Formats: sequence, C-alpha cells, structure tokens
Amino acid sequence: PRQGSLFSLIKTLPVFIFAFTCHQNLFTVASELRADTLEAKRGRMDVCIVSAVAISMTIYYLSAVDGYLLFGSAVDSDILNNLKDASDASWWLWATWIAKLGIFVSMVFTYPLQCHPCRRSLWTLFFRGLVVDRVREKRILRMLTASILLLSTIIAVTLTDLGVVFELVGTIGSNTICYIVPALLYIKLFQDDGLTIKRVAAMGLLGLGLLILPTCLTVILITHLFGTPH
Repeated sequence: PRQGSLFSLIKTLPVFIFAFTCHQNLFTVASELRADTLEAKRGRMDVCIVSAVAISMTIYYLSAVDGYLLFGSAVDSDILNNLKDASDASWWLWATWIAKLGIFVSMVFTYPLQCHPCRRSLWTLFFRGLVVDRVREKRILRMLTASILLLSTIIAVTLTDLGVVFELVGTIGSNTICYIVPALLYIKLFQDDGLTIKRVAAMGLLGLGLLILPTCLTVILITHLFGTPH
C-alpha cells in the first residue's frame, strides 16, 4: 500500500481525540458513584477512568491494526465500506453483517451518552435561571431532544463520509473538551500553588490544544477543498 502523507496524519489526529472523548459524562458518573468519603469516590473515579480508557484503547488498537493489515492506506473512514467488497465468500458476508450489527448496537447505547450532556448543556445555555413547573420543563426537554435528534439525523443522511464530521468534531469540540478547557481550569483553580509540575503539565496540555486546533482545522479544510498535497 502507498504511504500516507503528513497531511493525512494531521487530518486523522482529531479522530483519535474524538474517539477518547467522554469527559462530558464525568460529572454524571461521579455523582452516581457510591462512596463514604471524597477520597474513596476519587479512587473509584480513577478506576473508572483508567478502565474505560484501557478497554477503549484495546478495542481501537485491534480494529486499527486489523484494518491496516487488510487494506493498508486504502482503508476507508468507515471500514465497513472495505469489508463489504473484500470477499464474496458466504462466511465473510455473515461476518460483515455481524460487524454491522455490532456497530448498530454500539450506536444505540452510545447515542444517549452523547445526547444527554448535550441537552443538559443547551438547557444551561438557554434556560438557566428559568423558573418553570415540571410539565413545562418536560416540554422544553422534549423539544431539545427532538432538535438534537433531527439535526443529527439530517447530518447522517446528508453526508456520504462521516469521517469529515469526526475530523471537525475532534478538532473543534473534542480538542476543546479534552485539552484546552481542563488545562485552563486547572491553571486557574491552582494558581495560588505557584509553578508546580502539574501546573506546568497543564500549560503544556493547553499549548498542545491551542496548536492542534488551528493546525488540524487548516489541514482538514485544505484537504477536503483542494485535495491532499503530495
């Protein structure tokens, strides 16, 4: 297979950031963890975070390695597009359908995890401080949920390559949630501690996020508008 370019590598980086983005659910998970003390809850939270990242990394690694071993740099952003044309054997077709079913089940359980914090954020942005009864609150929440569902459905049926969506979301949204905002919050909250190792690391993380945002966004736009430079 042909070698990938530096532009392709930079363009793909936000997809990896997006794949590990689950920070928006941390507050909900933390509030539901049972623990007698704050330290115990922090310990359980650490276990949840490490376990989630380790399991995700294992699954992603196996999928990525197998995909590139089979198709090289010709692998599509949706590997199912490669799988369906790889072989006409009946067992391969069955395996492809099982993979599609697995992705379907994954989306069924993943979508609510993304929709819920999105709806909560929209409520905070547009309806914060609004005093309403329970009936009106439910109506507003249903309206927000329907809007999110409608918008995401339109995007899904309109675009032919969701890889573009993952790249843009990873660059703008995931990069901000994972790198920029946490680093800013840590630097601000612990500014009285002076120049500690953790604050220096947070500054480095902030710098990385601020570098990724314009660089990857520029490369993504150039690549999709004018093609990948050789």
